[in-house]
Amino acid sequence: MHDALHIDPATGDIRFADIRITPQTRADALPARFAVGPVRSVSVGGKDVPCQFATVAALDDATPVTVSLRFEADALVSVFVELAQPVSYDDIDVVEERHRRWIASKLGQDPGSLTRYPWGSAGVAQDKSGGVHIFLHNRNNTWGR
Repeated sequence: MHDALHIDPATGDIRFADIRITPQTRADALPARFAVGPVRSVSVGGKDVPCQFATVAALDDATPVTVSLRFEADALVSVFVELAQPVSYDDIDVVEERHRRWIASKLGQDPGSLTRYPWGSAGVAQDKSGGVHIFLHNRNNTWGR
């Protein structure tokens, strides 16, 4: 399925296929195409926070991506995008640069590790296991802005 992800640089809203993701998006209103997980505790800034995640696989042009939504207290706080990596990409710098180019093509500039916008913040980061991802924190996110 070809979805072509669009990120509005002015609002941070995401659109692909017939799906629109905004700060008002709710986990219980997502299309069946999303896999919505149970509420679980996640460490955020050293505190345990109940979170719920929803994920969907999409195809942006020829690039397979995984889009993950993070909800806290039923509010969407963050969107994470991970680009599928060819098996030969074991160089973390190459993987990070690929993510930077992708998000720059969507926002009109590379947000680096963190750039603040009127709607929230965005950047490219590594998770605890070393995986690279793009994040977009919206105005509902009180710790990541």
